[in-house]
This record gives sequence, structure tokens and C-alpha cells, in this order.
Amino acid sequence: MTAPHKTLSVLLALLVVGCAMQAERQRAPENPAAEAENLLRAGDYTGAAHLYRQLSENPAATTPDYFRLQAAEALLQVNDTQGANALIERTNPDTFDAYNKSRFILLKSRLDVESGQVKAALAKLDGISARQLDPTLRARYHAVRADAYAKTGDWLASARERVDLAAMLRDADAVQQNNQAILEALRQLPDRVLERRQPPPDELGGWMALARILKRTHVSSAAIRQQIERWRLAYPHHPADGPLLDAFAQQHSEENLPPKSIAVMLPLSGSLAAAGEAIRVGITSAYYAQDAGARPIIRFHDSEKRPIYALYQALIDQGADFIIGPLVKKELADLAAGGDITVPVLALNQVPETTRDDLYQFGLNPEEEVEQAASSAWFDGRQNALILAPASAFGERLVSHFSQYWRRLGGKILAIKTYSPKAKDYAGPIKSLLAEATAAPVTAGGAPIAGEAIAAEISPQPADFIFLVADAQSAPLIQPQFNFYGAGTMPVYSISHVFSGKANTGLDEDLSGVIFCDIPWLLNADDNSPLAKRSLQPLWQGTPDTFIRLIAMGIDAYNLIPQLSALRDHPNSRYAGATGSLSISSGNRIQRQLECAQFEQGTLRLRGPAPFLQPGDGTAARSPMTH
Repeated sequence: MTAPHKTLSVLLALLVVGCAMQAERQRAPENPAAEAENLLRAGDYTGAAHLYRQLSENPAATTPDYFRLQAAEALLQVNDTQGANALIERTNPDTFDAYNKSRFILLKSRLDVESGQVKAALAKLDGISARQLDPTLRARYHAVRADAYAKTGDWLASARERVDLAAMLRDADAVQQNNQAILEALRQLPDRVLERRQPPPDELGGWMALARILKRTHVSSAAIRQQIERWRLAYPHHPADGPLLDAFAQQHSEENLPPKSIAVMLPLSGSLAAAGEAIRVGITSAYYAQDAGARPIIRFHDSEKRPIYALYQALIDQGADFIIGPLVKKELADLAAGGDITVPVLALNQVPETTRDDLYQFGLNPEEEVEQAASSAWFDGRQNALILAPASAFGERLVSHFSQYWRRLGGKILAIKTYSPKAKDYAGPIKSLLAEATAAPVTAGGAPIAGEAIAAEISPQPADFIFLVADAQSAPLIQPQFNFYGAGTMPVYSISHVFSGKANTGLDEDLSGVIFCDIPWLLNADDNSPLAKRSLQPLWQGTPDTFIRLIAMGIDAYNLIPQLSALRDHPNSRYAGATGSLSISSGNRIQRQLECAQFEQGTLRLRGPAPFLQPGDGTAARSPMTH
């Protein structure tokens, strides 16, 4: 056979095979319900959901709602919350028996939690009797409640639910993950709460006692190991005494000792000297709060004196085995680009495009505050935003970030107005903004702010909150004018800049109603621990308001050092820091979960941790929550 004929034969054979494969793929299964069940058992949740969806759309189907429920549960297994929600919204639970109605409520509650409707989720769950559920559904019940309480910042309630959940888990990995979640929830609690534990052999009390031991960063590794052994004697056969505790013991083992010599690169001269000094105060405060026997050598160096990578190399030559700094973004970028990072670095800023294995990035980024203020508004059931911000590069940056994040949550922006940063009277932009509160915008868009209402999503609904970008000087002048010009009870959400960090009854009274998220160190006035704001008052009293949060950042920078490996290796781990509940995201970036508060008649009322929502396009869309 000639070569062309051979080629033609091969092509024909491939065509026949291809047609056969295509026909096989298009062949409908003889029993699609049984096939879908087999796919579920095999872990092919996407395939199972596809078949169940097809079954639900068959006009001859006698149980279409059941098939939608099956499909929605399968989609949730692959984190397709948007697809699951679309199916569940078309499902009529009145067609179900008691078992499947419970499944429906649990699934709807899970979707509510994922989309930020935590209050609605808990209300649904309160209508279920856990004792009447079979073990599988009871496990789901406690898992959803645990996640819901974690979203609200009720860490103790979340831990209680997970302790109940533990009794129903059989898979070793699931047990380990649940144990980790219990401990991480309790580590967010202040010591004064953890001290209210029940005596042995109470299981939750054992978890609380262990959490208090593992929260301590100011004692030596040897002392931690001794306390763990005493805990083991007090709580024999406790669920935590296994792989989880072994991992923490290894963290404090002789082979995993903390650094012996720490070098700190800060701007101690020049225009940023005051910022560098505030961080130095925080670091030294944390250093002297540590047991004397556990303290390493620590030296401070002026990052203004020489190129940053040359300074880094010089500090290594002097024996540093861990380095804190630099503070300036450009210096951080120069350090990352300068050469090898052979000694770990905890930088005090973040550069999005910079990633190195031994380079941790920790910053007080306002974008985090914007996202958590937006999440708080979404959590409270808000949908339609008005925005007022200064006509400045900073204002435009935050408005742009808020707009993108809010739309990803599923919210709408009705109007944006700007004011002059030097203004004393804000009547013009405020009246213009409030005039848009019930107007129906004409189109979608994300035009840059320019003092006029931007084009936004079509919506006849009125605005239900204001997002304000303002500092502690302008905010007390703006908020009363909102009320004067007819904002009424419309809530105002903002960022930490509205709070100076120092109580001022007169100015704070003018901010009544404003909700904002900030670092716990500034908000938890009742904390009497050695590094609390109250305890360090002589050190921060003279610090400029602009830099007072940097003291807390210095405290965390020092105390984070022994936590970094565990936070990096266990993505769900958190450290209860002065600047927030800290975790490590991709690229070794420290992520902060803030505390929220509301001004009320000159005082601050704490609202708990900021909701920590991770929106996707359309995944958080929902109707407003009831209050």
C-alpha cells in the first residue's frame, strides 16, 4: 500500500473511532438516576449534578424538586455556590418528606452563610431540632452553625458547635480539620474569656485551656513544652492530644527554635522617622514583655543610610538569622529584586507583584479596611450604596477598590460624589449625593470619580447606606451634615481613618452612627494585658495620631516571628494579633481580619469581628436580610 493510501486508511480509522467515541459520549444512560448516584459515590460531583439537573428538567419527572436538591448538593461539593443557589431557588420544599426538607433547610442555610446572610441562616437552623436528625444531617447542622457563628465573630459558640460535630466524624482528615478549627476559634478569644473554663474532664474546657497555652508568645519554647505536658496530665485522652498537639509541640521543639539574632530595618531618620519610631516602640514593647530567658538579640538599623539590599547583606554578615523590615514599598521591591533571600524577612509593607519564598509581607493596607467595611454593610443586608470621598489620589484609589469589591458581592452603586480635602463646608456634595438616593441610574460602569454621579447599574431601589472616605478631622464635620440634609437613618460605613485612636468625646459624639472597622488594639479598651493599649499608654500618648496604629504593627511584627511557619503550613490557622486576626494568604502575605465598632453618643460600641467574605462574580448575590 502506498504511503498516501496508508495515511488515508489511518485517517479513516481515526474518524471511525472518533465518531464512536462521540456517539458513546452522547448516549444517554439507561438509568440516569442510578448513573448519577454512581457518579456521586465516585466523587464526580459535576457529572452527577449535570445528570440530576437533566432529570429535574424532564417533563415526565415526578420528583423534579428532589433532583434539583440532589444537583444543588453536588454542586456545593465543588464550591459552585452560584449554580447551587440557582437550583435551590427553583426548589419547592413543600414537596419533600421530613428528611429531605431538613436537607433543603441545611443546604439553604449553607448558601446563606456563604453569601453573607448569616442571621437568616441561623434563623433557619433554629427551626430544626438537631436531635431528630440522623448522624449525617446532624453533622451538617453543627458544621453550618459553626461556620455561621465564626462569621459573626462568636468564636466560643463556633467552637461549641464543632465539639458537638466531632462526635459524628469518622474520617481521620475530617477529624483533624475540625480539631484545628476548634483550636483556631478559641485562640481568637481574649485570655479573660479562656480563663472561665470548666475543670477537667470537661472537653470544651480542655480545648480552652490548651488554646490559652498556645496563644502565649512571650514565653520560651521550653516553657511551652512544659505547659503542654501538664495539660496532657490534666486532660488525659482529650481529642486534641494527637496529631494536632504533636504539630504544636514540634513547633516548639529544640529542632525548631526561634531566631537568636533579629535585625530590624526601619527609617529612623528622614521624613518617615516618626513612623519608624512608632514601629520601634511596638517591637521593643513586645520584646520586653517576653520572658527574659526567651529573648533573642535584637538590633535596630536605619534603612535610610544605605541601599536596602546592601544593608540586608550586611545584617546577615553580622549574624542576624531573622530580619524585620523594610517599611517603604520601593525598598521592599528593591530588596526582592536585589538577589537571594537567604535569611527570612518580615517586611512591613506589601507589594502585590512581589513574591519570594522567605519573604513575608505584612502591611496595614487600607484596601483590607475597605473590603471589610463593605462586607459589614453586605452582612447587614445593604445593597445600594452612595459614596462620598475626597477628590484626591487616595480617595480615588479607595473608591475604585470599594466599587469593584461591592459589585463582586452583588451590590449596586447609585452615585459617587467628591469633596475638597481642604473644605470645611460639605453642603454642596452632600446635598447632591443625597439627591441621588432614590434616583434610578441609567447604565452600568466604573468611571473614575470626578465629583459627579457615576453611571451605575439600573435599579429603581433607593440607596440604603453611605460609604464614606474621610479622616478624623473631616468626618466629624461631614456626619452631622448628612443628618441635617436628610440622610435620616441611612447608615454610614467607613474606614479606620475616621477614628483618631484617642478618645475625644466631643468629636466622637459628632460621629454618632458611623460604623467602621479598625485594629483590635485600639478598640478593646477593657484589655489589661501587658501589651494592651491601656497598659502602654505612656508610650503612645505622645505619638502622632497618624502613626499610633504602627505601634500595634510593631507588636505584631515581633510576636508573629514564631507563628509564621505554622500560619504558612496550615492555611486555616490564625493568630490573634494587635492589628487583627492574622493569617497567611498566597505569596506569604499577612491577611488581617479587623474588629468593627460604631460611634454612639461619644463612645464606641463594639460590633465584633468584621465579616470575612470572599466574593466571586455573582456568588454573593441575594435579597436583603431582614432585621
